[in-house]
Amino acid sequence: MELKKSETIKNLARAFAGECQAGARYQFLRKQAMQKQLPYVADILKLLATNEMAHAKVWFDIIVGCSRKLIENIEITAGYPYKCGNFEQRFVNEMENEKSEAQSIYPEFAKVAQKEGFDEIAKKFKMVAEVEKVHAKIFEQLVQKMQEDKLYSSDKSTVWVCSECGYQHSGKEAWKVCPLCSAPQGAVKVQIEMQ
Repeated sequence: MELKKSETIKNLARAFAGECQAGARYQFLRKQAMQKQLPYVADILKLLATNEMAHAKVWFDIIVGCSRKLIENIEITAGYPYKCGNFEQRFVNEMENEKSEAQSIYPEFAKVAQKEGFDEIAKKFKMVAEVEKVHAKIFEQLVQKMQEDKLYSSDKSTVWVCSECGYQHSGKEAWKVCPLCSAPQGAVKVQIEMQ
């Protein structure tokens, strides 16, 4: 089957649009984090936005590479999330979006690609699904810490690190202002697993 005439090319276009939108949403959320004096959380969001745009580039490159002729348009119909809410709710929304991509959207796209004979594209859909699982886990941890008011405290002694100067301190709570460089508490590295 020719990719240009497949359902897979439509799924690639849907994936491209979805990843671009996620990258934009994370950049918007990053600005909010900066306004809330949470520069380290903003850095996490910047990393996630960068990941989403890299995924978009993967899909874009496959689409563009499938033909020597210009692809004028790919007609797609899809729903894309536009959920609202306060700062914390937006993290919950993104966690749900990432889970949906990891558990249903990309696995379904992979099945279609495999059925149509595009095994390499199916592999890429599966690989991106694994990354989206990690993103969902990161959002889940941030949501939990925000809900429990534990971004900068822990039930056990933890090593807190300033993301600005590298100063470290062990204790159940991070400092309000870094004693070395005077960075605000929001510059403390939040204790989350990035894998």
